[in-house]
Amino acid sequence: MKRSLSRSMKLMGIGLSLIALTAGAAAAQDTPEPDRAGQGTLICEGTGTVRLDMAGNLFISADHPGNARIRNADQVLASGSGQRIDRGNWTYLRGWEGEINVSGNRFQARLTGHHATFTATGRGRAWLRGVGHCFANGIRVELTSAEQEVSLEA
Repeated sequence: MKRSLSRSMKLMGIGLSLIALTAGAAAAQDTPEPDRAGQGTLICEGTGTVRLDMAGNLFISADHPGNARIRNADQVLASGSGQRIDRGNWTYLRGWEGEINVSGNRFQARLTGHHATFTATGRGRAWLRGVGHCFANGIRVELTSAEQEVSLEA
């Protein structure tokens, strides 16, 4: 009995260690860091309009329907509900509720939504307007009704 209890405790310890390692890896992925020289990170949460002209990756999560216009992206992956229209080098997502992943060497995006979050990692510029806040390369930026320009560079 002692031996099986000891073995069970060891197995449980290994299992907890694996869970802790997995959770640590997931937490590291949730906090984007610039992975190349010159790249920056923009993390925003709120309601409003964002325009981006960038190279890199963009992740959007929306709990309420919003709209996205994306031009010249290498890849647009979207999961959720709403209407998707692809026309030439444009992707339109209307009334979209869910997640959108965009990547490219040079793309433009215009996002409009309520209670949405997005993370952009790469190089470029963003123009923000609305209610909420962003962290541009680690610096907090409060959103306002006046459009603000921020740089995505480290």
